[in-house]
Amino acid sequence: MTLHASTGVISGTPTGFGGSYVTVQVTDAFTAKPQSVTNNLLTIFRPANSARNDTVITATPIGPGIYNASLSPYWDTRTDTESDHDYYQLTAIAGAMVKVGARALYTQTSGVLDTVIEIVDANGIRLQKCWSQSSYNYTGECLNDDQYSGTTDSLLQLQVPGTAGQDVVFFLHVLDWRGDARPDMLYELNISGTK
Repeated sequence: MTLHASTGVISGTPTGFGGSYVTVQVTDAFTAKPQSVTNNLLTIFRPANSARNDTVITATPIGPGIYNASLSPYWDTRTDTESDHDYYQLTAIAGAMVKVGARALYTQTSGVLDTVIEIVDANGIRLQKCWSQSSYNYTGECLNDDQYSGTTDSLLQLQVPGTAGQDVVFFLHVLDWRGDARPDMLYELNISGTK
């Protein structure tokens, strides 16, 4: 991807999923005493043939790592509730210990997103064998709103079900507890134990 310095046009064709912070400065045209404002914006890139990630069917495949995103980063003029959900496709070996966390990133203009995460199967049905701060064992459902009292961060751990040694595909669902998410509300995903 390239940015044209004088026009501000971003062009190119992304070949993979990724994101980057871009510093933007806007100055008014008043010549006697011009006013400027500068802000950092999160820019998310997806390959041109990618769909939205607001359903299990259109989930974005990701591996282990830390990802910054917004809910929903691919928002458009749709009025249905699908724009308030993000799905990510994860793959791990059966028996592996997978840890997924979501942390809201505060910005002055957007406030804080109250992240909720759940782990679901290909049919969107929540898995039932996760560990969270509230259950302390692997018998709780795979849904977490707050990692512990006093935070809006979410954390789940999953011992991947299935036949030992086989790859298992499952999905991470991220949503906002209040249901009032906007594209400028940012969050960070931290994924470990996947392929």
